[in-house]
Amino acid sequence: MKAAQTTQNKTRRLLLLADNSDQNNWGAQATPYAIRRILKGADPELRVDALAYGWLTQRERVFDRGPARGRVFPQPKNGALAWLSAPLSDIAQFFPQMTDEFERYANEWSSGRGGRMASEFEKALSSCDAVVYNAENGVYRNSLAGTRSLFLLWYAKTRLGKPSGVINQTAMMSHMPVPLMPGMVKLVYPMLDLVLAREPASWKDLCDFGISNAKLVPDVVFYCDETDFDETPVAAWKARMGLRAQEYFCFGASSLPMDKPGQSDEGAVAALVAQLKRATGRQCVLVAKDSHCQFLKDVASLTGSIFFGPEHSFKELWPLFRDASFLVTGHFHYIIMGAMVGCPYIPLSTNNHKTNGVNEHLQWHHRECFDATALSVCSPEIVAEAKMLVAEREALSTHLVHRTAQLRLEAAETGTAVAALTRGSDAGVPDRS
Repeated sequence: MKAAQTTQNKTRRLLLLADNSDQNNWGAQATPYAIRRILKGADPELRVDALAYGWLTQRERVFDRGPARGRVFPQPKNGALAWLSAPLSDIAQFFPQMTDEFERYANEWSSGRGGRMASEFEKALSSCDAVVYNAENGVYRNSLAGTRSLFLLWYAKTRLGKPSGVINQTAMMSHMPVPLMPGMVKLVYPMLDLVLAREPASWKDLCDFGISNAKLVPDVVFYCDETDFDETPVAAWKARMGLRAQEYFCFGASSLPMDKPGQSDEGAVAALVAQLKRATGRQCVLVAKDSHCQFLKDVASLTGSIFFGPEHSFKELWPLFRDASFLVTGHFHYIIMGAMVGCPYIPLSTNNHKTNGVNEHLQWHHRECFDATALSVCSPEIVAEAKMLVAEREALSTHLVHRTAQLRLEAAETGTAVAALTRGSDAGVPDRS
C-alpha cells in the first residue's frame, strides 16, 4: 500500500524539446510561454523540463590529426577560431541525416558512443515521464532541429520506452524540393503517442501523407488572455508617439524576401506603406523583431511612420494590435495575436502554408495570402482591402473575437493531451475531420 501511494503521489515530469525562448522572434518566444501556461491549466502539478532550440542545433567537430586526434569539441562561433580549426578537424556526426541511418545511430547511442548530446538527452529524459517536441517550425522543411528532434522522439519511444509526441506543428510534406524530412515523418509519426497539427493546412497535409494519428488542435498562443498582456509599457509608448486608438495601422514583414529600400528607389514595401497611409488617412506602425525584418526601420523613416522594434516584448503586441485599425503581415503569430483582440488583418504570403491555415482556422473572408514578393503587382488589391477593413472594422472585429474565443477552448486540448501522455493514458483529442 505504501509503495502504491508513493507511485500515485509522484510528481509527473515532461521533457519539452525545442524551447524557443532563446530565438529572436516574438512568435517563437510566445510559444513556449503559452505551452507552459496551457500545461499548468491542465495539470498544475506537472513539472516541465526543457531542452532549448539552441541546444538542438549545436554543432560539434572532431580533430582528425595531431595529438588531439579523436577529441570532440564544440564548433567555434568565433570566425578566426573556426578558420584555424577547420583544417585540423571534421564535422562530428552523432545524429542521422536520413531515415536509413536511424538504426545505425541508435545502436551507437545505445552503446555509449552517441557523444555529449546523447548523454545529456538520456539524463534529461531519465527523470521524465514523457517527451514532446514543440514542432512549430521544424517539420515543414529539412531543419537541423527538426531532423534531430524526430530522431530523439523515435529513440525515446523505441529504445527507452518513453511516451512521445509532437505538438503545435506546421507540416508540409508534399512541397519539399529536397525531401529528407518526409521519410523521417513516415517512420516516426505512426509510432508516436501524440501528433498535433496547429492549423488546418498542416493537418490536411499530414492526413494526405498517410499519417492517420494526426489531430488538429489550434496553436497554443490562442490559449493566452488579457492577463498575459503588457498594458502599461504600451500605453506609455503610445502616449510618447502621439498614437490614439483607430488612428494607426500596423505593418509586419514576412519570412519571404521583400523589396527593401535601396540606393536608387524606396522599394515596394515603402511604396505600399505610403499608399496605405494616403488611402486610409492613418499613421503606420512598422513592427519588427527578427533581424531580417529590421529594414522596416528604414521604411518608417522614409514614409514618416513609427517603428516598433526588437526592444519590445511579445506581450506588448496584443495591446498594440488591439487599438490598430488593421494589420498587414505575413507573420503567423502576429495574425493570431491581432485576431485575439479583434484586429482585422491583411495576410501576406510566407515560406509555408501556415498563414493560409490560420486564415481557414479564423474563418476569415480572405483565405488566400497576398504575395509578399510582388507587392507592386497586388498593391491595388491590398489598398482596396484596407479601405474595406476600416469601413467594416466593427463587424470584422466582433467575428475575430468570437472565433478566437472558440479556438482558445480548443487549444486547451494540447494541455489535456500532454498531461495524459505523462500519465501513460490516452487524452482522446476530438477528431475534427
